[in-house]
Amino acid sequence: MLGLTAAGVSTLAWPASHLLERTPAKVPAEEARAQEPVALKLPSLSADGPPLEASLSATSAFQGGALRLRTNIGQSGLASFLGRSVSLLPAPGGGLEAYLAVGVLDDPGQASAAVTVASGTLTDTVTLPFHITETDWTVDYITIPPPQPGDPDPLDPAIVRAEADLLASLYAAVSPGRYWVEPWMRPMDGVITGYFGEQRSYNGGPVGGHHGGTDIATPIGQEPGAAIKAANHGVVALSERLIVRGNMVVIDHGGGVFSGYAHMSDRTVAAGDSVAQGDVIGTEGATGLVTGAHLHWEIAVGGILVDALRWIDGSQGF
Repeated sequence: MLGLTAAGVSTLAWPASHLLERTPAKVPAEEARAQEPVALKLPSLSADGPPLEASLSATSAFQGGALRLRTNIGQSGLASFLGRSVSLLPAPGGGLEAYLAVGVLDDPGQASAAVTVASGTLTDTVTLPFHITETDWTVDYITIPPPQPGDPDPLDPAIVRAEADLLASLYAAVSPGRYWVEPWMRPMDGVITGYFGEQRSYNGGPVGGHHGGTDIATPIGQEPGAAIKAANHGVVALSERLIVRGNMVVIDHGGGVFSGYAHMSDRTVAAGDSVAQGDVIGTEGATGLVTGAHLHWEIAVGGILVDALRWIDGSQGF
């Protein structure tokens, strides 16, 4: 399973220090211009129309982050980066776009995306540089009580691996449609109780893995059971009761982008259902490997789990 350890659910942490790091600071005009999103024009593709313009939503991304790539024209396109490839999809208003995911294990430093775009009989390639910023992952030490007699053990490595393989196969699929809109929305009100990328130790065991999502819970003193809403438009790809993640719904947003919602008390959608951003898909619960009621929310792009919080705070430029 993507983002799962051999010992249990993995997480991606986003320490409070990162919130400070993302606070805009006053910089000289020259440096501010250097931080603007990269955009390049290629006149060679303009024989029968405007020149090609390709841009990234930001000049840098944290490990576990993502960037949005856009072109102004093109009928088809492909982006190659970090040893991976992603097909570009038609964007509203013209041109092409796609999200590029940076994994938690991708090396920090300078990187680039080679973008090939075709318009009619013309094809051209442009290289867009970006920087990967190292993330300082925190560690969470968790105590899980033993399962009830007759219940499966959610820390059993075989169970963890089987569930990981199921989600990995699901997240690797790429449907031809594009359903999402920007901005994305937070699926539940509440407090953040677990961060993406966070490393974990269960019951005193070894520290490892990275939490694959963001945990959101109803504040202490309030009755849990908040409504869970779809973060964006899409089609339900999975609605099942899993052992580790409990009641889980996965939404396919098209182009290899998925969002997952786990540990819910109930699910109100079925596989194949079309959902709109903001539709209720279930309620907060405590099913699966948990220490209390909460929502585990994750986003995967091209099979790579990324930090969902960064999709709603503007730090990635979209």
